[in-house]
Amino acid sequence: ESFDWCRYFLVKESLALTYEQLQLPLEALQEYEELEAKLPTIAWPDENELAEKYQQLSHASVMGDTTVFREIVRSTEEIGHLSYFSLRYLFARQSRLLFHQREPVLLIDRFAKYVRKVYFLRSAQCENTKKELRQAGMAKIEAWVVGACWDLKSASESFFSFDLNSENDVSQLGDEEKESICSLIDILNFSRMRLCRLGNIIYTKNNAVHQALCGRPKDTSIPWVPWRDLPKIAAQNNGKYVELKGKGEMINDLSQDGLTPWLQRVLLSSREYENAYIELSTVIIRLNKLVGRFRCAARLSAEQAECYIIRGEFDKATHMLLPTIDLCQSETWDTLLSWRLFRLIYCQRLSGSPAEYLRSLTSCFSPRSASAMPSKLVNILIGDLEAVVKCLDVAGHTWGLSPLLETRIKINPTEGGEIVESSNILRKKVIKNVCYVGDEVTTELDLYSGLPRAITVDEMKVNLMTFEDFVRKHKSNNSVENNTACTLDIGGSICIQPGKNTFKLPWTVMTVGQYVITSLEIKWNNASFMEDYCISNHPALCYDVLPNEPTQSIELNPIFLIPGHVQNVRLFFHAGSDVVCGGKVELFCSKGLKVLEPGTEVDDGKWKSKCAFDLEPCQPDEKITIIVTVQCDVIESYSTNELLHENSVESNVLSQTLQAIVRTSYQHKLYAEVIESGKITECSPMSAILQASVTTLERPALTLSHSHAQILNEDLVIVSATVNCNTPVPFSLKEWNITFPQLLHLENEGDFNDGLFDRSVIEGEELFFGFKCRLDISKESSAKDEKPLLNIVLQDDFGKTFLQVLPLDLRAFYHKVIKESSRGSSNVATTNLSLSSQEGLVGLPVTFKFTIDCSHLTETSGLLYNLSCNDGNWILGGKVRGALAWSKVEGSCSLEFVGIPTRSGTIKTFPSVHFKYASSSSDIKVTSKYPASFLSLAHRSIETSAYLSLNEI
Repeated sequence: ESFDWCRYFLVKESLALTYEQLQLPLEALQEYEELEAKLPTIAWPDENELAEKYQQLSHASVMGDTTVFREIVRSTEEIGHLSYFSLRYLFARQSRLLFHQREPVLLIDRFAKYVRKVYFLRSAQCENTKKELRQAGMAKIEAWVVGACWDLKSASESFFSFDLNSENDVSQLGDEEKESICSLIDILNFSRMRLCRLGNIIYTKNNAVHQALCGRPKDTSIPWVPWRDLPKIAAQNNGKYVELKGKGEMINDLSQDGLTPWLQRVLLSSREYENAYIELSTVIIRLNKLVGRFRCAARLSAEQAECYIIRGEFDKATHMLLPTIDLCQSETWDTLLSWRLFRLIYCQRLSGSPAEYLRSLTSCFSPRSASAMPSKLVNILIGDLEAVVKCLDVAGHTWGLSPLLETRIKINPTEGGEIVESSNILRKKVIKNVCYVGDEVTTELDLYSGLPRAITVDEMKVNLMTFEDFVRKHKSNNSVENNTACTLDIGGSICIQPGKNTFKLPWTVMTVGQYVITSLEIKWNNASFMEDYCISNHPALCYDVLPNEPTQSIELNPIFLIPGHVQNVRLFFHAGSDVVCGGKVELFCSKGLKVLEPGTEVDDGKWKSKCAFDLEPCQPDEKITIIVTVQCDVIESYSTNELLHENSVESNVLSQTLQAIVRTSYQHKLYAEVIESGKITECSPMSAILQASVTTLERPALTLSHSHAQILNEDLVIVSATVNCNTPVPFSLKEWNITFPQLLHLENEGDFNDGLFDRSVIEGEELFFGFKCRLDISKESSAKDEKPLLNIVLQDDFGKTFLQVLPLDLRAFYHKVIKESSRGSSNVATTNLSLSSQEGLVGLPVTFKFTIDCSHLTETSGLLYNLSCNDGNWILGGKVRGALAWSKVEGSCSLEFVGIPTRSGTIKTFPSVHFKYASSSSDIKVTSKYPASFLSLAHRSIETSAYLSLNEI
């Protein structure tokens, strides 16, 4: 009773004003709050009555006019009405101060505190009134709170940068704006509840908002109508929603209370009231999204959807439910997800869109949703699913296969193995399975069905795309033009059981390249489902198809060319097991070779160093023979002059080569079978390059290894020749002949080689030819200019003949014959050395005897001789030099001496004798004949004996 509140107010308020002038806002706010806490607790008066009675005080409290309000406080004695105006005055002063300090968060918090305090004070006052006046009073209070909060929302839109009519990015907001939004959400949620209560007062609890927020939806108590009967039920329930009219007297009282235009429409009808509630909750939803409160936004969106469902606006309800389902799928709320899906399919099945209804039905059978849904509901939904896929309206659409069916796909091991790579372009792993054209590979597909019973689909196929198209589609992250390279399918209907199902899709590979598994498609009646692996995070499965080894082959026959001849070369092409689509044959000739294109006559003379022509297509195991004519020039090193001078440093063998290159495009042998099956429409052929070559012989076909002429008597000579065959393939001898200079003549039956006719010879074999000839010394002068030649004709398996000319090396024979023929006119002595034995021991003497023919010497006396051995193989004994006694009558004499071999082994050199005249300086030429060899044997044992010398005796 002794407390003077008016004096207390003046003091505290003066202190707050002082703090404001000193720029101490926090201290001023604290004084105002302490002053507000000391306000007397009184009953809330009638505001209209007080406003009329205390008009000046009311205006000063609203405007926060310090001068007027303080004068009234000083002069008043009754504080009953002053408490009401003081509360408004203090709120006005605090708001003014916070606004000047640019503290929007504190300002909104102060507003919320004031509104709540006024609301609870006025509500408590209404509780003490009569029942018939209580609802009218509460309606006014609820309307005042809703209007004040909506004004705050409108003011905030003007003050802040965010736009509530668009989806702003939360990252663009500052910290102050986020805190302001959080405070604004709290007060708007309070006003939303007040609006709900206002609607219940005016339109009773039968309004759609109250039914949506409270209790179980009424449609859940109605039996589920199958899809096929749904159009009839929908027609019967059309127009079931009815607008409600509010209480007339109450609406009139509120209309006279100065409500804002936005709030006045709430009084028009229940639909307008519901629209206002939806508008207010939409603002709260957007504010929650701005600060990342998506769960709160989803809860309000679901409430709006229920309101739309009651009103029969199923499209709008669907629009509100879809974001809530996306949120539930990212969380672990399986039961809530099942409930949201159930409400969604209820809307979609009544909105008349089978395609959208089917999309939502597939989500109901995911492992998460199906496990949380009642089994009875799952069995009901599978019936709708089977009915919807038969609807024609779903044709032409494609739905995601997941979550209706969970898939896992893999490639069984291939022949080339598996390669795992990381692709920077795809930002995922790529698993490449290496295989070859013609291989049968298998793709294994596992399907996990959450459906309560088995279903039968019409078609199931796996699509493959080239790696380049796959990269392009992955970059676009959406569907591009259909560039499917190959399709793997299972023919006929496929039954999919509940749980795990395994299917194997074989593929006979026919095209080279890299093929990625891009999608899985399933056709179920009129509905099409697809699993797109391009946008999946799983590793990309790829077939890396390499060309198979071609089985084609080419062969050139003969396997060598003989220089100096025109030959037919046959190119044999064998397709093997490949299907050859065509090709090109190219022939290249080295220096010394020329070729004619097939079909060109030799007489035309159109020789070329290279040519090309087409190869005809052929089927597996088919053979093609192409004949071309090749001309080989004579290799200089094969000429007679070069062969007669084997040690010539200028001899150089030139290599002549005919090279054949065949380029073919071919398919695997299974190509025709795969095309007929219809699994692929076309297949790019593979390419192969085949090479073969044939060269001229590095040596002549026949070479002479040895030739010899042996004189039988004065005019008969045996000529022998040893010929080596150098041809890798057999040839037969068809004919031969030998030509001599005029010094020798072949006898009539002098060819001893009849057994060689038509004989087959091959590389490494030796042929021995023998001929009997007659020597004609009178033709000696012409023999120097002519050379003996052995001509042999060879014939191959195709009847082609080749003439081989072999010069015989008989120079030593000619030299001997010519030299002996000139002895009668020359100062020549002929000696013939003979041995007492053809072999002996080292160190044992051997008797030598020279038989000397002196008939051609010009002088008959004073002939001196000298024996010598310069190689050291012999030690000579006896009379090794002296005068030789001979007579012109006898014409010959002999000379004996001893020689001792100095080494073991075969000795082919012997002592020689030299002659000269004692009385003249004329040269005497000596022609000697020696034995072939002497075999000198070493001692195997040595016998010795010991005896005493004479000195020791």
